Amino acid sequence: NFFLPSTGYDGLATPVEVRIYAFDARYGGHSTSLVDFSLVDGVQSYTLNVSAGSGGTVTSNPNATVIEASSTISISAQPDSGYRFAGWSGDLTGFGNPRSFIMDNDKNIVATFEPLPPLEMVVGNNIGSIVDYTPAWPFWDLFKRARPWLTQNSDGSGGFDSGFGYLIPVDSQGWPTQVPFDPGNGQPDQAVHSLILEVRIPGTYKFIYEGSGTLQFNWNDGNWQSLPTGGTQEFEFSVTNVPGDCWFIIQSTAPPPNHLRNFRVITPGFENADPADPFHPLYVDRLRPFGGIRYMDWGRTNNSNLTSWSNRTLPDSYTQSRGEGVCLEYIALLSNTLMQDAWICIPHPADDNYVRETAIFLRDNLDPSLKIFVEYSNETWNGIFGQTGYVQTQGLANNLSTDSWTAGQYFVGQRSAQIWKIFEEEFGTSAPDRLVKVLATQSSVVAVTNLRLAGLNDPAINPDLVFPDALAIAPYFAGNMTSNDIPPIAPAYPTIDEILDTHMPMAISAVRPEVQAQKAIADTQGWDLICYEGGQHY
Repeated sequence: NFFLPSTGYDGLATPVEVRIYAFDARYGGHSTSLVDFSLVDGVQSYTLNVSAGSGGTVTSNPNATVIEASSTISISAQPDSGYRFAGWSGDLTGFGNPRSFIMDNDKNIVATFEPLPPLEMVVGNNIGSIVDYTPAWPFWDLFKRARPWLTQNSDGSGGFDSGFGYLIPVDSQGWPTQVPFDPGNGQPDQAVHSLILEVRIPGTYKFIYEGSGTLQFNWNDGNWQSLPTGGTQEFEFSVTNVPGDCWFIIQSTAPPPNHLRNFRVITPGFENADPADPFHPLYVDRLRPFGGIRYMDWGRTNNSNLTSWSNRTLPDSYTQSRGEGVCLEYIALLSNTLMQDAWICIPHPADDNYVRETAIFLRDNLDPSLKIFVEYSNETWNGIFGQTGYVQTQGLANNLSTDSWTAGQYFVGQRSAQIWKIFEEEFGTSAPDRLVKVLATQSSVVAVTNLRLAGLNDPAINPDLVFPDALAIAPYFAGNMTSNDIPPIAPAYPTIDEILDTHMPMAISAVRPEVQAQKAIADTQGWDLICYEGGQHY
């Protein structure tokens, strides 16, 4: 399609002669002919003026200035060295590069660029999961990391865990309300038990509990003791050899409200500690050098089953080691205590209401001077995690692609944008200052980044055109030692100096091209490049 001249004709009153010639044709005994030529009267067209500000260039497809109405145009911006894309201005605003739009009027569009921001290094920390076997000391009340309830046959037969924990009748905080209980299917009645491993501070502990029933306790693999019950009880026990452990069995419990409940295991020296300040001070102190905390493991993000707000862990839940992760109240409290930014990972199956309530809670409870990094799940490209299969299933169900891998990457872009939009709605005008929308990707595979980017840039997948502020990678570096590098084949093991001066620089050099490739994408999109994880991986 073309116009003669390029501006077209309007309101002709006299005939116009149009001559068309074959140009650079090759004749082989055949004649040329003009096929399917027509003059169309009254076609609506618009003018398109696309330009670039200083620091880059811009192209459009098709490359024309007069374009028929309803045509789809794609424009791409390319920053010069030392610059990054800063968004579109004029008759098109926001980000997305390339960006497609429909010609519905005359348009003047400018691609803007900005100098790359100064390099800065702020190191955060991925803190480990709250589990009974963690060597960390997150809480001075050890029962906050007790293992979720296990079951065993109340007659003593069978093994350590009979697997009926999901059937235990419990109250709103998770304390058993009926023990023993009948699991059905002809199975024996069940007792309920839990344990805490890695008790690492020697001294005298205080076990505090409430309610009536039959309660047995064991520590450091000693003899089981039957403890008195009724009202509020205290039992002191000493740990001399560390790491120690303690075990609890509820053989029977009174009906509510007198059921066994509110177990606490108080670390030596914290008998008078304020429950409103639940963290062990040494745990807090050792986190102070960092600039932020990523709560991926605290939220038990990998393989999460958390779908709704009503299922989340609460501060008064019987343990914080539930599969649904640590309560948001403690996440906000720890970040506020440290005055460090909070990086949260939204569970992959969480519904919109969970996302919205999370946004509202963090908006209202996290110190407003702190930033909130918002990421969808964790490593949704990594096949060892259930969320990778989930995003592929969802992408296929949403008809994002017929290829499961591609559909999954598109869905990550789609769901991420939906989550960011909900957060932006709840944070309102404070969103630009308080939120960092994070798109994570596979550090070593740029193709994953490009697929997620393609999903975000597709209006059919991301109709609200919500884009991230940062691209996050995990540029681990490592060096593998083979049998040839160690005795008896090698004369000696590598020294620390050899590892630091030779092996590590070589490993970092091997990763550098991957980081540079991801940085180029981030610059083209106008995003920061950050790390969700990283470091040595020997």
